[in-house]
Amino acid sequence: MSHRIEGSELVSKRVTKNSFRREIINAWDGCCAYCGCRPEKVTLDHVIPKAKGGTTQKGNLVPACAPCNVSKNHCDVWQWYAEQEFYCATREGVIRGWLEVPAVSPS
Repeated sequence: MSHRIEGSELVSKRVTKNSFRREIINAWDGCCAYCGCRPEKVTLDHVIPKAKGGTTQKGNLVPACAPCNVSKNHCDVWQWYAEQEFYCATREGVIRGWLEVPAVSPS
């Protein structure tokens, strides 16, 4: 098991990963970044898919409900999003702004 030091504590990789996920989900108030629903179980989606060079960093991950995550798959996010019934220009702006957030290591 891998550990990292946080402050003066040794924190397990699992705790660090869960904290990282919670930070992203909480920043979006538990809502899907794409459709705006508040799913019971939230997944994290790579806005720029890993298959297209996206990274697993805070600035490239958004919470997504399972239907949005599965539907988007590895498509171009902007093309996919514009074709969705729930498309919202305001929400697109928020997602684009999130991508501009400097990527940080999980805290």
